[in-house]
Amino acid sequence: MISAKNSDIVLQTVISDCFLLFVCLSFVLSFELDFMPELGDF
Repeated sequence: MISAKNSDIVLQTVISDCFLLFVCLSFVLSFELDFMPELGDF
């Protein structure tokens, strides 16, 4: 039971970290596309 709960906590932490990273990347990409339109041509 304890190991299962620990693995669930680790899994939730990894998922939340990946989600935060994805949000940060999306924000940076949108920021760059807004101020550097030439990047949008690719």
